[in-house]
This record gives sequence, C-alpha cells and structure tokens, in this order.
Amino acid sequence: MRREMPRGNSPARLTARINAPAEPLQDLAVRYGIGPIEVPTLSGKTVEIAPFEVGKMIADGLGRFCRSADDMPKAAHVAVNEKVREDAAEWLRQQLRPSIARLWQESIDSRGRSAIQPDVYLKVWAQGMPHIDTDFILFDEA
Repeated sequence: MRREMPRGNSPARLTARINAPAEPLQDLAVRYGIGPIEVPTLSGKTVEIAPFEVGKMIADGLGRFCRSADDMPKAAHVAVNEKVREDAAEWLRQQLRPSIARLWQESIDSRGRSAIQPDVYLKVWAQGMPHIDTDFILFDEA
C-alpha cells in the first residue's frame, strides 16, 4: 500500500533547507525549555548534562530515527552515555523523546527556517514509499 506524503512536505520543498543556517544545539535545548539535566552515573556521582549536550542528544536522536525503519521517533533513538545509570538513562530517553518528535515535525514543515539534516530529506522520501522503476540497482562502495 502506498502512503501519500502530506502536501507541502515533499523532498523537493525541503531541498532549500539543507543549506539553511543551522540552529545552535544549546539554542535548540533552550527553545524547547530544557536546561541542564543532572543524572546519576554508575560510579555513584551525579553529572550535569549541559544544554549543548542535550541539544546534541535531540539532534542525534532525530538522525537515528531517520536512519531507522520506524514511522515515528521512539525513546530508543536517544543515545545516552554508557556511564549513566540505566534507570536514569531510560528516564532521560523518555524525557527527550517528545523533543525528537517535535524536531521531526519542525523538520518536515516546508515553512521551517532552520537547516534540516540530510537524513530528514531521505526519511521524507522513504516515507513516501517511492517506487524505482528498474530491474536492479548497483551500489558502489565509493
């Protein structure tokens, strides 16, 4: 079954945003209302995750989602440092998942002003269930 992409969100409409100015990662976290986050580590210490790192986790989570077969962002797309205690890591993933979903929605909005990751462009194309009319595709490792 072929799914139709929402009007106005075609890859062609998003092309211009690939080279648009990127939003600084700390600004992304602040715009989403996320400040520094303290989490416990395996060693028993508590560390602070700065807004820049939180923004990076959100942006990286969007990239992981875009490279997945999933239809919507999931908590599992949030990569958390292995030094963070697992219960805290899971809490952090759950807290940041809505931000990844929000960034995804902002990214596919053709009226958006900030840059989008190339992975977003490809995910939008893939979600359109494209059909390549050919007998074979040859991939070159280059």
